[in-house]
Amino acid sequence: MSALKPGDKVAFLGVGKMGSHMADALARAGFAVTGWSRSVAEAPAGALYSVRASAMDAVRHAAAVVVCLRDQHVTEQVLFESGLASAIPRGAVVIDTGTTGPEVAKEHAAAFTKFGVFYLDAPVSGGTGAAEKAALSIFVGGGAEAFERGQPLLSAMGLAVHLGPAGAGQTAKLANQIIVGVTIAAVAEGLAFAERNGIAPRELIEALANGFAGSKVLEVHGPRMASRDFSAPGAIRLHLKDLRLAAQDDGLRSLLHAKLVKDGFMKLAAEGHDELDHSAYAKLYELQAEPAP
Repeated sequence: MSALKPGDKVAFLGVGKMGSHMADALARAGFAVTGWSRSVAEAPAGALYSVRASAMDAVRHAAAVVVCLRDQHVTEQVLFESGLASAIPRGAVVIDTGTTGPEVAKEHAAAFTKFGVFYLDAPVSGGTGAAEKAALSIFVGGGAEAFERGQPLLSAMGLAVHLGPAGAGQTAKLANQIIVGVTIAAVAEGLAFAERNGIAPRELIEALANGFAGSKVLEVHGPRMASRDFSAPGAIRLHLKDLRLAAQDDGLRSLLHAKLVKDGFMKLAAEGHDELDHSAYAKLYELQAEPAP
């Protein structure tokens, strides 16, 4: 089976905040992109893709189906409970860019194999900014033939690394979320400690930038924590969802730090902060912000 090429029809299910940028990236690469969303009736002004009224209509005659839906439950509903999976043309490749967990990916791979459809679990990282720039990190699981067929699409959206069989992409994404979550917590705690002892957070961020404590999380989320601006799009509820998926896979038996971060996010969500950016982990330290004696 040959790799997909410009001009091939691609259905994109989930043209929301992330998906719209990803669909545009595929269209810029020359693919004929037809989108669908549960909440979007038509493509926004300037979009390079068209929108269909139903997912079933979008996948008709598609050589590939890219999925970018909220969670594993919505993905299951759209792909399987609706009967859509059996309507996807044989030989097509399904690329699921959402975070559904390794076990779900394995189940979906087996189900699509029965329909004669290739499947890749290819969750992404980088947020809407990276999606807009076609610079997402893409963690890919699935067979070598499926990856070869879908690689032109993946490359159009960012840097894709094939990590192993079905489920490997999901495992890598959860590892990513563990690392990012624990690093967010470390940055929040370090800034809170410094602030309690009289050092301005922004000055500390500048001082740390070129040392071992420097990181993308410090660079991007540090200023958000310093200014208490948690309006960015990386919602706590999404990161919490991913840590819960990791807990299902591991039971958090060995993930000592991830468990602490998960508990912190759960506390913030319980207080009504689940739509804030995950840098709002810093809010856990606000009650302890009085200067040290």
